[in-house]
Amino acid sequence: MKYRIIGMVVVVLALAGGWLFVQTSHAKQFSETAWKSCETNEFGIKVGNVRRRMLNDLTERVLTTGMPRTRILSMLGPPDNETRDTNSTWLQYYVGQDSRLDLLPQLYYLDLCFDTNGSLKTHRLEAVK
Repeated sequence: MKYRIIGMVVVVLALAGGWLFVQTSHAKQFSETAWKSCETNEFGIKVGNVRRRMLNDLTERVLTTGMPRTRILSMLGPPDNETRDTNSTWLQYYVGQDSRLDLLPQLYYLDLCFDTNGSLKTHRLEAVK
């Protein structure tokens, strides 16, 4: 009985390690060219997860608070959506969707908030179903 439990623990740890390896091996370094070449379907809707795999590198290494909007636009290209209010402008970029087999997949967008001077204030990942 003791060896059966140990064997089950080893199998679970091996599976978890394999899953972690696969998840981290899909992460990519940010590339302006790859970001801008996000695929679109026949209706002009962006598809694919290339941007999602670059997201950590983009948000942790590339985007910095205070970065000028003009630099970000040249790096990421035109946004999928833009909204403004009196104190800020939000740019929204499609990032990807989850891999679950739901009828309504979860879509992810990167929201970038700029102050009135055009400097990056903050960013967030938004999930839309």
